[in-house]
Amino acid sequence: RQYYRGHAADLLQRGRMQASQTAILDYGCSYPVFLQEAKASGYRRTVGVDYAEETFASAGADIEILRPDQLHQLPDASLDIARFSHTLEHLINPIAALRDCVRLVRRGGLV
Repeated sequence: RQYYRGHAADLLQRGRMQASQTAILDYGCSYPVFLQEAKASGYRRTVGVDYAEETFASAGADIEILRPDQLHQLPDASLDIARFSHTLEHLINPIAALRDCVRLVRRGGLV
């Protein structure tokens, strides 16, 4: 958890962002420990993307979890950060996943 708290802070620093104004998506979030720590750090919105039912069960009420085919539900430029950690190499079509997320991140955000 300490690592994830530090990583959440590092992303804010890299993007010159304030937690209270930042919406983040974690693609391939698995058990959403990173998102829980981001939320505890004050992130405005936390969205996870995963297939696993365990992810949905462990997220809690304050973290949104979507399946990849539900990303279209999010408006364009509605996020500040899209995070992929140890995920792209497991996807059948990583370019499509990146395109989906780039659409969701506002200009000047981080992917």
